[in-house]
Amino acid sequence: MVTKNTRLRIATRRRSTSLHRSLGFTGVGTVIAFACCSAANEGVETLTGAGGKEPVSTSGPAVGAGGGPACVPIVDGVPLSQGDGLVPHLTRHGAGFAAAWLEGKKVLVALVSATGDVHRRVVVGNAGGAAGMPSVHVTNDGLVALWSDGADVMARRLATDGTPVGAPFVVATTTSLEPRPAAASLDDKLAVAWMSNPETVAVTVAQTSVAPASSATGWFPAVTSGAGGASIAWSYGGRTGPVRVAALDGMGSSDFVQLPNSQALVKSLLYAGGAHYVSWEDVATSTEQVHLARVDLTNGLVSARVTVAPTDASANWPSIAVAGGRVAVAYYQFRSNAPEVLLAVFDSSLGQQEFEHTLATNARFPSAVGFEDRFAVAYNRNGGRIELSVVDCP
Repeated sequence: MVTKNTRLRIATRRRSTSLHRSLGFTGVGTVIAFACCSAANEGVETLTGAGGKEPVSTSGPAVGAGGGPACVPIVDGVPLSQGDGLVPHLTRHGAGFAAAWLEGKKVLVALVSATGDVHRRVVVGNAGGAAGMPSVHVTNDGLVALWSDGADVMARRLATDGTPVGAPFVVATTTSLEPRPAAASLDDKLAVAWMSNPETVAVTVAQTSVAPASSATGWFPAVTSGAGGASIAWSYGGRTGPVRVAALDGMGSSDFVQLPNSQALVKSLLYAGGAHYVSWEDVATSTEQVHLARVDLTNGLVSARVTVAPTDASANWPSIAVAGGRVAVAYYQFRSNAPEVLLAVFDSSLGQQEFEHTLATNARFPSAVGFEDRFAVAYNRNGGRIELSVVDCP
């Protein structure tokens, strides 16, 4: 049965075993949420910039579930970083994208065209290592980069053209070395969640002001915006607790939907078409499997749930995107000795998997976005650069 309850807002969580094992993450944390970071007009500090056109591959069409042509790769492994990168985050920005990633302990943001041309590449701050988990988000008046540096959740504003605005600032200081901040845009602010201690730790931030808020026990938060506000998903009660999804409207309590028989490391949440889609690494068996569910928060229902990667090989790091009436999940899986980044495409009801495509081999940590009838995915090669692939699904 689906559990519905009336208390919660922000959650507490720890680490993903597969992700953290591969990156060497440790720590415990409480999830925090706040409204943050409009790109106010402050002193401009220009850092590094780079550009240049990269080749675009036009390999042949893939095959869909029915045996006919399906999605067609139109950008195939275009490099975004100049050096070796890790854990990219991709978002739609204008007619192209904004991307964030780590190079060593540096946090970089790049503006990228729809075909993979890098128009600008800037260093926005420093992270404490692989656990920095950078992301970049579009607001009404620019961009906000978000990451963690040790126990501190950090942010920096950027203008629409990628120019940093002001210096990096501390959003919150936690007692965890792995805050893993997650965020979603809310007009000129962000809704943000992160890990801290199992204590009640939650804040509301507008510019640089901080006010107390509420929290709840759990791990692995993911945040999305839509339906007039923000929503949050997390692993309730423990590192592999059941998935819960709730509205996050201010700092009051709200109903949640709990997915039964889930042992979850929550990774991705997206609101689209009147429904919430949540994806996670499920560890109910001895091997991580990627699951995807469609949740109706209004009526407290889980309307559909599927196993995205049904093989016995370890599957990790799902990222949801929606385009052209379809729902896609990018993830990586060890189907052979090396990890592969794959894209699975479903109809919006999750009734049928229409298409699966291998985007890259010897690669991990995908981040996906949808636009028009296309899906774009950034990922990092093992020990190599950040790359971008785009497929067209007419």
